[in-house]
This record gives sequence, structure tokens and C-alpha cells, in this order.
Amino acid sequence: MSSVVRVFAVVALMTFPSFAGAQGVDTVWVRQYTNLDDYYGNVEEAVVDSAGNLYLAGYIGEFGIADLITVKFRSNGDTAWVRRYDGTAHVKDVAKGIAVDAEGNVYVSGFSRDTAWFTDIVVTIKYDSAGDIVWLRTFHNELWEGGDDVAEVIAVDSAGNVIVAGRSGVGEMSVYLTLKYDGDGDSLWVDMYGASGGDDVINALTVDHDGNIYVSGNSAGFGTGMDYATIKYAPDGERLWIRRYDGPDNGDDLVWGPGAIGVDDSGNVYVTGISYGGGAGTDCATIKYRSDGVTDWVSR
Repeated sequence: MSSVVRVFAVVALMTFPSFAGAQGVDTVWVRQYTNLDDYYGNVEEAVVDSAGNLYLAGYIGEFGIADLITVKFRSNGDTAWVRRYDGTAHVKDVAKGIAVDAEGNVYVSGFSRDTAWFTDIVVTIKYDSAGDIVWLRTFHNELWEGGDDVAEVIAVDSAGNVIVAGRSGVGEMSVYLTLKYDGDGDSLWVDMYGASGGDDVINALTVDHDGNIYVSGNSAGFGTGMDYATIKYAPDGERLWIRRYDGPDNGDDLVWGPGAIGVDDSGNVYVTGISYGGGAGTDCATIKYRSDGVTDWVSR
């Protein structure tokens, strides 16, 4: 899907809050970003800040070469700024996740080709509200010779720390990857988790008001197919608990999208996704964990 179509989709969801009430509602504005030198592009994620500014992150390019792109639209639809990042290999650079803090700083993360390795590395950029780069950080797991490191999701906590999560591995063998930076871009900790050497990836991330971090995604089990695997971290990176969910008949259970995990003010955690098995085809399976990791309920 082109970047133009995805921008239209984001704006439509903003301006038409429900299908039932959409009739007769005027479109406030429609904006698109185009460049005659680019052939294709995609918006991977969008966020809105408290002032109504809209931020898009993804990639744009031509013939297998792409730049990481970040766009800020003001609440009235004017383009505030557009920023492109072209990595050292000048091949493919993609933003997968975007977040914004209370001061209007913008954080994007994804992956980039690296000249030294010619493999995917995690790239994370902090922009100030004017679109100037505050810092840029890259991560490559040197334990995986020729391996790939990809950020899928990003979040910023109330103290300005940045959490990035995704996967690290080689081919179809990867593990969960979680990184934490402070507000200055200094690395605080890195953690990796994998159960059976399968193709594990974090697709959802959230942070609570105490700075605890919650990640969830898809993790290969032992004879159980793909499972939900949810981890709660303390702010210092200590794993407080890990919980796995395997649905009926050991079918695949898949968590998709950055919003597939949430936490309430009491520390209860909610995870949702797709679950196969039980003779019902594909179900939506939602789990509630208490703050200590005890399963409160599962609903299919």
C-alpha cells in the first residue's frame, strides 16, 4: 500500500470517529507527502500529541532503496517538517515505530542496513519539536554473525527514557530484543529472550506510570507452535515475570500491533491477538494478568 493511501487512512480515522456517526461529517483536512524522485513508500505507525499534531513514520524510496521518513503535521494540516534518514549503506532504512513525549520530542526506531555488516541493525532517532536530531543510536548484536536486529515498537516513559523492542537473530531463528536508553541516548540495558530457538519477535510494548515495561509478541514453544509470550520488566531491566499462552490444540497464537498490550492504573496487564485451534478456526484471544503475573481470565 502506498504512503499516500496510508496517510488518507490515518486522517479518515481521526476525522470519522465512528461509522454510525460519519454521515454528514465534513473532512477537516487531507494531506499527503509525495516526492517525484520516489517510487514507493509506506506509513508504519502514526501518533497524535496532546496539541493535535500528527506524526507519521515509515519509509520512502525507489527500486529496493528506501529512506526512513518521519513527518509532522500541525493540527490544522500544515506540514511542520519532514525528515529522512539515509543509513551508512544507502540501501534500506525503515521506521517501524514512533512515539512523542510531553515536550514534543519525537522518537522513531526501526532498522537500517549497515556497511560494516550489511545486515539489519536497530536504529533509533530522537528529534526535538522542530525536527532537529538530538541523538541517533544504533545497535547490532555481535553474538549473531551476519544476523539481523530489528526494532518493531518504541515507547517513552514519563522520565524521558526510551524503550525499543523487536527481534535479534539469523534467518528464521530469532529472540526477543528489548533496549532501554536514557533521555540523552545512553544505553541503560539490553535483554534478550527466546524459548526454543524459533522465530521470536516482540510486536507490542507499553510502559506504566512507575516505569515498568511490558512487552508481548510471538514466541515458538516446545511442540506448541507459536505462543503469546509476555514479559514484565522492572525499570532497571530485571525480569519480574514471563507468561506464555498456548491456545487449544497447540495452534499458533499471535500478538500483532503495538496496541495489542495495555496496562491499567492498578497494574493489570491486557494482551490480545489471534489464536488458532479448538475447532473454531481463528479466534480473538484476550488475556488479563494481574500485576504479579497471575492470569485473571482468558476470553476467546
